[in-house]
Amino acid sequence: EMISQLLKHPASGVRHNALLTLPSSSGSIEHIARAGSLHDSDAQVQLAALMALADMPANWRAGQLLAELFQNTSLLQDRYLKEGLICAAATHAQPFLVAVLESGQPYSATANGERAEIVRTIAQHAARSGMSPADLKSLVAALSKAPVETVGPLAEGLAAGWPRSGAIDIPTGAEDVLQRLLDRAPADQLAPLLRLGNAWGSERLTQYTQQLTATL
Repeated sequence: EMISQLLKHPASGVRHNALLTLPSSSGSIEHIARAGSLHDSDAQVQLAALMALADMPANWRAGQLLAELFQNTSLLQDRYLKEGLICAAATHAQPFLVAVLESGQPYSATANGERAEIVRTIAQHAARSGMSPADLKSLVAALSKAPVETVGPLAEGLAAGWPRSGAIDIPTGAEDVLQRLLDRAPADQLAPLLRLGNAWGSERLTQYTQQLTATL
C-alpha cells in the first residue's frame, strides 16, 4: 500500500511529509504503529508522528503506543519530543493513563520527577476536559491493579483538574479501591489520594480525612 511504503521510505523527508498528510482516522494510527514511526531514527520524523497522533480522534491503540514511548528515557531528554509526547497524550488521555497504570512502573515525584510531571499534566487535562462514566470506570479498574507508587501523580493531577462542583456518581468499588491504596500508601502519597476522594465527593474518604486530621 502506498501509505505504508511512504512511511518506510529510505528518505527521512519523505517519511516526515507522509506523516503530516495522514488523514485523521484509526487506520492512520495503525499505519504509524506498523511503520514504527514513533521510534524512527530521525527525531523530526518522530515529532511528526507525535503531531499526527495529536490530531487523531481519541483512540485506545494510540494511548498504548504513547504509553510505550513514555518508557523511553532518551526521548524525554529532548525538549521538543517531550512536548510532542505531552500534546499527543493529551488527545488520547484516557487510554494513555490506563496504559501507564497497567505498565506497573512507579512514577513517584522523588524517583522520576519528569515522568511524574507528565502523568500529572495529562491527568489534570483529562479531568478538566470531562470524563464519561465508562472512562472513569476503566480508570478505576486500572487503579485497582496498579502499584501505589504509580498512583500518586495521577491522583494529584485528577484532583487538581476536577471541577469544584464535580461530585460524581462514583463507580461501584471506587471507594474500596481508594481505601486500599490509602492503606498501602507511604506518607507522601496520602494527600493526593485524599484530595481525589474529596473531589469526587466520597463521604468515606471525607470521613477518613477528618479522622486523620484529628490524630495530627
